[in-house]
Amino acid sequence: MAKSLLVKLGVLKPSVEDTSVETTEVVSPKPTRRTTSAVSENIPTKTESENEVRKALYKAMKACKKSEEGFGYMALCDALEKMAKVIPNADALYTAVQAMASSMNATAESLTLSSREYIKVLNQERTKFETEMKTLRDQCSNSQVRLEEIKKQIAVLQKEQSGLEEEVSSCGLGAEQDETVFNRVLEEMIQEVKDRVNTVKKYF
Repeated sequence: MAKSLLVKLGVLKPSVEDTSVETTEVVSPKPTRRTTSAVSENIPTKTESENEVRKALYKAMKACKKSEEGFGYMALCDALEKMAKVIPNADALYTAVQAMASSMNATAESLTLSSREYIKVLNQERTKFETEMKTLRDQCSNSQVRLEEIKKQIAVLQKEQSGLEEEVSSCGLGAEQDETVFNRVLEEMIQEVKDRVNTVKKYF
């Protein structure tokens, strides 16, 4: 996904760092050089564009957090992020978070229901993005049609230009030749008239 496309669609802002949006993810703590957790091993490396998209989508999810009651999905994300800094083991991390969730009356079912609300938000963002993509594709298609029309017009004009240049060149050369011939014949005829009259005058 090209960053320029994301800028056009309003997902990204060109050359502006969005420092107001957190990038909380459901992740395990960062592994040490020789230690990796089961969760971190399943997290793919993100490109810059992917990270920017993640920020934008997380911002939409965070807006939904305001209506969340109790220990929901976003609270789960926050707890995982904070505890990951002090608990290096994935199993221990999730056990601790589960204990916290239970102490706040959260259940597997309530977390599932909460997560569905955020999935709904993400799907709404997908719908908006697809709508923008369709608009952009239509614009690109229209631009392509217009471009082809302009190319045809340019081809016609170039052909006309070539013909006119040839005509101008031919006309210029021909006109000069015609002028030379005309003036030469004209002077010859003027001289003929004078010579004939002068010859006849001798017989008077």
